[in-house]
Amino acid sequence: MIFEKPFLKIVADDDKKFIHLRWINFAQSAEFREGLNFALDYVRKNKIKRWLANLRDMSIIKEADRDWTNDEWFPELAKTDLKRMAILVSMDYLNQSAVTRIMNKAEEDKFILFETEYFNDIDRAKEWLMEHE
Repeated sequence: MIFEKPFLKIVADDDKKFIHLRWINFAQSAEFREGLNFALDYVRKNKIKRWLANLRDMSIIKEADRDWTNDEWFPELAKTDLKRMAILVSMDYLNQSAVTRIMNKAEEDKFILFETEYFNDIDRAKEWLMEHE
């Protein structure tokens, strides 16, 4: 475990160039940004290529945080070595909707320079991440 807070747990495997973020319930703005920035720094420093975003238990993402993610965070993620992102879809409809808006905007803005797939099964998500370099 490289990061552990009530709203997010992050594990990584440097040999496999893999990071797994497991979001838990609701993250206040400062917490949401702290977690994403921690992961971004880790991805940069360790040349991580595979990202598992486990949103199963995540709830709403505030509009200001969606805007921050698209305007500030995604442009930085686009500069990393990331090759694949698997998203384990939230059970919360409002989260699903927010994530779809974030990802669509990032794609429009050309900040998604890696393959992205959505999953309901964590094992299948991990398999997909590990299929290719």
